[in-house]
Amino acid sequence: MSPEMGTIGPVDVNNLIAVHAALRTDIHGRIIARKSVDQTLTQSSAALQDVTGMLFAVAANEVWEFNCPLRINSIADADMRVSFSVPAGATVSFHSVGDPTSGTFGIYDLKAAGGSQRLNTDSVGYGNQGAILSGIYVGDATAGNVQLQAAQWTADASDTKVLANSCIIAHRLA
Repeated sequence: MSPEMGTIGPVDVNNLIAVHAALRTDIHGRIIARKSVDQTLTQSSAALQDVTGMLFAVAANEVWEFNCPLRINSIADADMRVSFSVPAGATVSFHSVGDPTSGTFGIYDLKAAGGSQRLNTDSVGYGNQGAILSGIYVGDATAGNVQLQAAQWTADASDTKVLANSCIIAHRLA
């Protein structure tokens, strides 16, 4: 298939769009996965769960860079835990912008796949907030998905949400 027909490298973009309705590519070959609706995470649980639609497909041995601007809503007592699941043998390193405990601007806590990052939410209670995750994915011999996962940091009966228009913007480096 030629690039004009939707193929970028080994990934068939038309097939990806059919499988993931919110997934798009732009003219520069970036993958954009946008969350179209709010998702309430399982209440009273710190167990990570997939954030619906927040993923991108990777082929074997690829290297990708990604940014993930998030819109979240949580109370201060719960905060939010984020991580990424990746194909077997792959690695991902990511960090968040902002201090996870005081809200002071900065880049903090480089994490690996399976490691989770705490996103501190507003100390005055419920409110829509923002966070930015940034990272590098390095693949191995297995293809699959790089999938954002989230949960409450501390189990709490109040809702914790990943809000619509959160997104992942990724592009293949190698």
